[in-house]
Amino acid sequence: MFRIGLKLSKRLSYGLRVLKLSSSSLNDLIHLYKAIGEAILESISLKRVKVEKHLKRPIVVKHPMGPYFLVRPNTADLYDIALAESYELKKWFLPRVGEVIVDVGAYIGKYSMFACVKQSVRRVVSIEPVPTNAAVIRANTKLNRCDDKVNVVDEAIAPTRGELILYIPYELGFLSLGGATLEPENGRYLPIRVWGEPLDDIMQRLGIERVDFLKIDIEGYVSKALPGMIETMRRTRFLQIELLRKDLLTYKKIKQLGFKLVDKHNDNYLFQRF
Repeated sequence: MFRIGLKLSKRLSYGLRVLKLSSSSLNDLIHLYKAIGEAILESISLKRVKVEKHLKRPIVVKHPMGPYFLVRPNTADLYDIALAESYELKKWFLPRVGEVIVDVGAYIGKYSMFACVKQSVRRVVSIEPVPTNAAVIRANTKLNRCDDKVNVVDEAIAPTRGELILYIPYELGFLSLGGATLEPENGRYLPIRVWGEPLDDIMQRLGIERVDFLKIDIEGYVSKALPGMIETMRRTRFLQIELLRKDLLTYKKIKQLGFKLVDKHNDNYLFQRF
C-alpha cells in the first residue's frame, strides 16, 4: 500500500508541475490539457502513465520561471521541463549563474535556456550528441531569442577525437532520447554514430578561457571522458556533475583539482573551486 501511495504521490507531483506550464498558443495549451486529462483517466488503473504518451503533435510550453520549450510527443521532454532536477536547478544552478555557462549532456537544453534568458549571462555552450535533441536545443534557443548567446555543439564528450557509437535506450514503446549513453548496459538500444571530442578541445576552439558554471551529465561516461576535461575544470568556478558508484576515482580527482563539495542530491554533486 505504501508503494502504491508513493507512486500516486509522484504522479500527482508531476501532474501538478505540468499544470503550471503555460503557452502563448491557445491550441497548444488545449492540446496539453487534453493529454493531461487522458493521462489522469488512465492513471486510475495505477499503471505507469506519461502525459507525453497522449500528445499527438509537438507543442510549445512556457515554464512558470520564464523560458519557452518545444515538447515532442512520446519523449521525456515534458517531464524534463516540468519536474526533472528541480532541486538542482533552483538550489544550485540559478543562484550561481555567472557570465559563462557550459551545459554538457544538455538533452533539450533545459539548463541552457534558464541561463540564456538571464541578462547577466553572456555566453552559453550547449553540448548534445543526439542530433534530434540538438535540433530541439536550436529551436528552444530561437523561441527564447538567445541566438546571440548560445553555441550548440552536436558532439559527444570523449577522451580523444573520433567517431563513436552512441546507444539510445528503447523503453516503454519509445526512445529514451535523454538517456543516450556511450556505456550501454543490458536492455534494448538504437545505436547511432556520433563524433566525439575532448571538452578541452571544444573550449579552446570556441575561445572560452573561464567557466562560471559547468554542468556535466553524460550517462556513466564521465570517468572515461575525464582526461579531456581537466583543463576546463581548472578554469571552472562551480561544477555540477553526475557521478555513479563506479566514479569514485573521478570524485577524488575532482577534489585534487581544488574543488570542495557543496551539496549532493541523488547522483548529482555540486562542487566549488576556490
